[in-house]
Amino acid sequence: MFRANSTAEIGFINNSNTATTYDTGSDYRLKENIRTLENGLSREKQLKPIKFDWKADGTSSEGFLAHEAAEVFIDAVHGEKDGEHMQGMDYGRITPLLVKAIQEQEEKIEELEAKVEELTNPSLEERVHELEQRLIWQHKQEN
Repeated sequence: MFRANSTAEIGFINNSNTATTYDTGSDYRLKENIRTLENGLSREKQLKPIKFDWKADGTSSEGFLAHEAAEVFIDAVHGEKDGEHMQGMDYGRITPLLVKAIQEQEEKIEELEAKVEELTNPSLEERVHELEQRLIWQHKQEN
């Protein structure tokens, strides 16, 4: 367990026979000024995922440039661009932003599906009108 100011529990390292987890404190009792995250999709669009090779051993990887990610989500980046120490990024910290972006996309998809449904399924009024026209045509054919 890790504590801030010797009182608040802010993180944990847990292990079992099969896994080790690193947990950041997320209890509501640690938080204040709680509000809904906004603009997830527009912020997510600003992230620039890259594919790259590590200079140390040539291993190929995927991720972000820390200084660019800091422009979108400062909480995930540690250090300063071109500072004395290399910047680091906690990729897990962008999870709330990504979840919000997915939720916003889902809302847009549902809106578009409703519009497609509306456009592809004639309204009751249109169907009644079509049936009336058929009946009129049949009546004329019989006379």
